[in-house]
Amino acid sequence: MLKPRCGDAPGLDARLEAALAQDYPARVDLVLGVADPNDGALPAARRLVAAHPDRDVRIVVDPRLAGPNRKASNLANMEREIDGEIVVAADSDVTWPRDCLGRLVAALEAPGVGIVSAPYRGVAEGGPWARLAAMTIDRLVLPFTVAAVRLGVAEPCLGATVALRRDALRALGGFARFADRLADDHALGEAARTMGLRTAMPRMLVAHHCAPRGARGLARQELRWARPVRKVAPLHYAMALLAQPLPLALLALPLDGFERAAWMVVGVALGARFALQLAVDAALGGRPLPDPLLPLRDLATFAVFLAALRPGPIAWRGETFRVDAEGRLLSGEPAE
Repeated sequence: MLKPRCGDAPGLDARLEAALAQDYPARVDLVLGVADPNDGALPAARRLVAAHPDRDVRIVVDPRLAGPNRKASNLANMEREIDGEIVVAADSDVTWPRDCLGRLVAALEAPGVGIVSAPYRGVAEGGPWARLAAMTIDRLVLPFTVAAVRLGVAEPCLGATVALRRDALRALGGFARFADRLADDHALGEAARTMGLRTAMPRMLVAHHCAPRGARGLARQELRWARPVRKVAPLHYAMALLAQPLPLALLALPLDGFERAAWMVVGVALGARFALQLAVDAALGGRPLPDPLLPLRDLATFAVFLAALRPGPIAWRGETFRVDAEGRLLSGEPAE
């Protein structure tokens, strides 16, 4: 199990502990990786090693870059520590249910499956911006992903949790091959499909903990997510408009002279969004009540959708990058 990390974060100790608490019958080796010897995540990693002297937990500190994508480079450095048959790469801001590892491995054993990925829900860590970030995942990304899989129009490879066999990873060229891609998870899935391997997604959810740094941090993060999708999967990006009926209905208001029928369409769109929100919340085991922030969240999501249509650089970990038509990262000037 590989867990790359850059910097400390609330709840990191608990999430690392949860990675070792999997209900799995075979040995699990955990590799924790950072690039900087002064990284804020190292104290939590060392506490985990000290708390579990009987477990195989290794820390890799390696600044080498295989490309501008620092996460993929981190994984490539950690890859040298792999000695198991199956490799699972999981973000350190993700928490698994106890049976997650068993489900991933079971799905990987199905004929023709080369990669297994897990859908995720959002968990807010902090104030209103974290809540808005989690809402994007729960009320747009998650239902859109489930619908795409159920309809058979996509085989998503979601980088929050990815499992594959070690020999398949080697045949694909290792994580270093994808260190020049912004959407390294999407590129990994595409490469597997060119080898005739399917991407599977078991019926379970992992939790993605959201803690953006204010409004600007949230906007940059969502723009960084949106631009590669537009570049590498333009049809899927255009289809995301189907999940945004409220902004489209509001845009149509002046075109229809603000007539009663146009307002009725707005009401229907708003009702549809609240109905989906209530259904998702019920499925996730939450309290199904209408969320007053939902219209604001939908309008902000539409603004990000439009902003991503405009060519421009993205900001990521203190640097700016341009992205070419194939989703490759091209280095730019330092970000503000």
